[in-house]
Amino acid sequence: MIARPAEPFGAYIHIPFCRHRCDYCAFATWTDRDHVIDDYLDALRIDIDRAGLASVSSVFVGGGTPTRVPAADLASVLAVVPLAAGAEVTIECNPDDVTRQMMSTYAAAGVNRISIGVQSMVPSVLASLGRTHVPANVERAVDAVRAAGIPTEMIPHSAYDRREAFDAMMDSRLTEAGTELICLAGFMRILGDDFVRKWQGRLINTHPSLPPSFKGKEGHEQPIAAGVRISRCT
Repeated sequence: MIARPAEPFGAYIHIPFCRHRCDYCAFATWTDRDHVIDDYLDALRIDIDRAGLASVSSVFVGGGTPTRVPAADLASVLAVVPLAAGAEVTIECNPDDVTRQMMSTYAAAGVNRISIGVQSMVPSVLASLGRTHVPANVERAVDAVRAAGIPTEMIPHSAYDRREAFDAMMDSRLTEAGTELICLAGFMRILGDDFVRKWQGRLINTHPSLPPSFKGKEGHEQPIAAGVRISRCT
């Protein structure tokens, strides 16, 4: 008999397929197994149904590249998840793959949050990371998400001549949106003291706190070679 939590909880769904493996990636992903996509999604639907989940308050579909699989098929996986009222449903997206039709399909399936994989808007930095997208594709992806009715905000730091002004605009937008928690995933800018103080206790950096000690894109191999045994989010 499956023990069911008394309170709503979060679920993570992993989609391990990729067109191209980024240089920094250490996740369970494959670039040569697209032929098992249908079987994998069938297995997900069966396992989710068989698990007898309690009401799920948040779902994150990550990878890999979730946008590598057909949008309608991924929506059919989400349909099996017993969602709580007001649940947050997120899909991680490669900006190269995003289309308006894809975002419309996601929105119809209850997706209300999109995580667009953008490590940088600087072409030379993207090339060094093995990323294939270009800034124009990111802007097109954001427009597609917005067109699907999913609340979207893009704040380019280049529009502000001072860090304090950029921080103030982010703070304003986050406050207006009723933000409860800020997750910094690869946020490569220094946040000002005032911003950090205001959001203290509600900020999390989801990447390991190793980059200050280990430079370059071999962020997983270098710590292991150096004998590091413990790392954590900050």
